[in-house]
Amino acid sequence: MTPARGRSRKASSRPVKICWTQRGKTIHAWGFEGDADPAAIVSNTMRTEWPRGSGRMIEFPEVDRCAWFDPTTAKTKMNPAQAELVDRLEAALVSKENGS
Repeated sequence: MTPARGRSRKASSRPVKICWTQRGKTIHAWGFEGDADPAAIVSNTMRTEWPRGSGRMIEFPEVDRCAWFDPTTAKTKMNPAQAELVDRLEAALVSKENGS
């Protein structure tokens, strides 16, 4: 898996780890330093059968929009299971600042 496109080529990314939703969906996330224009983010797409059992396949983007928020606000806008990713990113940044 790769991070969404639209970020600066000079930005360095690193995985923030993985978490799981209550329904068992695996969430992969990245943190990066650098410039990123939320309007320039381009999502990959996903195909799924809808309605289930119909044989009709539809395709839609996995990311519908991108925006910047402070950590507290971000956690209120996310799936509660994904809020753990914000905590992990904050911990990684503190660790980096302390030279760990």
